[in-house]
Amino acid sequence: MSPDRTFTVESVRAATFLADPEQRRFIEPFLGRECTVQRAAVELRVTPNSVLYRVRRMVSLGLVEVVREEARAGRAVRIYRSVADRFFVPYRCTAATDLLEILLSERLAFEEVLQRAMLRVMREMQGEHNWGMLLYRKENGVHAYDAIQPEEPWSARSAEEPAVLDHALTVGPLTRCRAKALQLDLLNVLARHTREAGEDVETKETARYLVRLALAPLPSLEER
Repeated sequence: MSPDRTFTVESVRAATFLADPEQRRFIEPFLGRECTVQRAAVELRVTPNSVLYRVRRMVSLGLVEVVREEARAGRAVRIYRSVADRFFVPYRCTAATDLLEILLSERLAFEEVLQRAMLRVMREMQGEHNWGMLLYRKENGVHAYDAIQPEEPWSARSAEEPAVLDHALTVGPLTRCRAKALQLDLLNVLARHTREAGEDVETKETARYLVRLALAPLPSLEER
């Protein structure tokens, strides 16, 4: 198979492996490039044995293959690569009972990483016992935000505070035209900062940031 072609995964075992965020991350170092087990272990911050176990499994599932071997320090080191640069995983081929199960599995795994990162920042800002929830009403509805002081929610807007954001709110009513404008504005802002991120050299003063964007129409009163 040509590596630059999209490989449609029809095996239930292989599709289930790739649909599992915890397992899927082990193919990422080998996706569209060559990589060793040792290098993958460093990137994933796990032990080489953990990577080797998954690599052997991915080989058996037909997702990864040995492309060559190199002699290093008197022994042969295997170089692996994904069998294709792109995989299409039909959700119907996974072991999930329905689409909702897949969506929740994907988003909850991401959400846990995000909230653990937020927790680390919040602990650095204040002790856990100083945090609370500020519940109040504004002209656009009721809000519940993390807060340190009872007077206002924690916004982390000052230059001295960390760059963090975690908002979930209901906006509207919006026409479809306005909703599309909001969608495109969010995507454009993210695209601009993603491009500019490549201009920064990675140092001890830089960090990778987790960004999440979401937008979906809520059911109407008649549909509930």
